[in-house]
Amino acid sequence: MQLHWAHLPADEVTTHLGIPVTTVPRTLLDLSAVVQRDEVRSAMRQAEQLRLTDRLGLGPLIERYPRKPGIPILKAVFEEAQRGLNIVRSEFEERFQAFLLNAGLPMPLTNVRIEGIEVDCAWPEQRVIVELDGRATHDTHHAFEHDRARDRRLEAAGRRVIRVTWRQVHDTPAELEADLRRLLTEGRARDGVRAQPLAFPSQMIGTNQFKNGTHIEVDGTVFKIVEFQHVKPGKGGAFVRTKLKRSDDGAVIDRTFRAGEKFRPVRTESRKMTFLYSDGTDAHFMDTQTYEQMAVPQDSVAESLKWVVPNEEVDMLYVDDQPSDVQVPSAVELSVAETEPGVRGDTASGGGDKPATLESGVVVRVPLFVNVGDRVRVDTRSGEYVSRA
Repeated sequence: MQLHWAHLPADEVTTHLGIPVTTVPRTLLDLSAVVQRDEVRSAMRQAEQLRLTDRLGLGPLIERYPRKPGIPILKAVFEEAQRGLNIVRSEFEERFQAFLLNAGLPMPLTNVRIEGIEVDCAWPEQRVIVELDGRATHDTHHAFEHDRARDRRLEAAGRRVIRVTWRQVHDTPAELEADLRRLLTEGRARDGVRAQPLAFPSQMIGTNQFKNGTHIEVDGTVFKIVEFQHVKPGKGGAFVRTKLKRSDDGAVIDRTFRAGEKFRPVRTESRKMTFLYSDGTDAHFMDTQTYEQMAVPQDSVAESLKWVVPNEEVDMLYVDDQPSDVQVPSAVELSVAETEPGVRGDTASGGGDKPATLESGVVVRVPLFVNVGDRVRVDTRSGEYVSRA
């Protein structure tokens, strides 16, 4: 069991049976940092159904902690809820919404009334409706007749109705995506007037376009691709194994994706900064052009700062206009601040090594002949000594 201790504002704490506990909005925030987007969406829906909270209570919390881990997922779910996009009533509906997000298709209104009929998913301006057919509710003679009568009324009103099954979403997602994209792009003509076509998001990145270092958005969170491997098993569909580094806190996770899945590309840029100091919580930097200072959570850049000393100029990576990480070269030169002294006979050709603390605070293994004050060249990718500088 892991325990975490923190002082929380009074409005983030309540009591249950006399025991202090976090409020539901604060609990949702903490949950967002450790689970996937669908689970956060489900937890929010349950909290509202049980009248434990309402989504409006999340707004101030999101503004209070703009860079806290989990905020990107919570903010995305919150904005969906504000637009009425996540009112779902079944696992199939949640799966279909995840399919739309992965495909880069615009999100519909869900469980809304169109022409007096409640439908599963609707794009009103494009006059397109999707009904999700599950066996539990659509596999009887009565349901069959009822569904066809509904479809007829909606078609007569100028709506285009298509029915989607779980198997289609799971087994033939590419075909389903192509059909929906075509329908939403063309719109639906009625009374001689064509419906408004949808403007699609920027081009999505597919698994066949993965590159190490590329940033993508997965379940509302931005990740950098550290490693990836395409796998084609003898049976079953192809898939891609990845190691992803979360931009919020630098955590590295393993994720597997189906071949062909698509993701929103993330805009990145590099800006020159001077690293000033770290206070244990944040790392402080100054823009070399505007001289404005800013703080970045130390945990998110700790791995890179092992190779940086105060007042050194660095390249700060911005992801979607937010500072994300410090970019360091593949090798750096640093002075040895502390190590055991070399002894007579230790030479560059001799064997053996010892620990040495460099001026940035990082500890590396160096040859026995290296002494305090020497400058050494170290590979930042492996943390290994290369040579004396």
